[in-house]
Amino acid sequence: MAGPRVQAEQHGDLFVVRFDSTAAHNRRWFDSHGEMEEADMDAICAALDQAPRRSLRLLLLHHHLLELPDDHFVEQVMTRLGFPNAAELVRGRELVGRLQGRCDLVLHGHRHRPWEIESGALRIFNGGCSTGLQACRIFAAAHGALVHAPRWLDARPRSFAPAPALSIA
Repeated sequence: MAGPRVQAEQHGDLFVVRFDSTAAHNRRWFDSHGEMEEADMDAICAALDQAPRRSLRLLLLHHHLLELPDDHFVEQVMTRLGFPNAAELVRGRELVGRLQGRCDLVLHGHRHRPWEIESGALRIFNGGCSTGLQACRIFAAAHGALVHAPRWLDARPRSFAPAPALSIA
């Protein structure tokens, strides 16, 4: 992400804060964990505090804030060997506490399986690997609130099922 590590924008009733959780070490495959300092957390909270009333407030970042199970066997081995690449952001739990009342949704990536966590009024979603899943979550919002729970858009080919017959009267 070009520019500052924390950026905020208003899009209609959505107030979006983006946090670049990468660091110089993220260019190495075996050391791909993120980085978040006290100043980053302060900037995220300051940005969210600027959200207009009745906005749906989102924090978008790549790395996960809370511990999640390892995605696959290689991650299990790497974790047992002490490599931090599958670990949550070091101060993630602290940020989740600071987000209470300031943020409605946290959307992140990094992990390949989709997860949803509720922490107080805060909802945290990991998108999972949309190319591997051949699906993605769809969020619908209006007037500063989600219209319904996130739904899945399934993009898998349906070649195994016959197409429905059309009836022409």
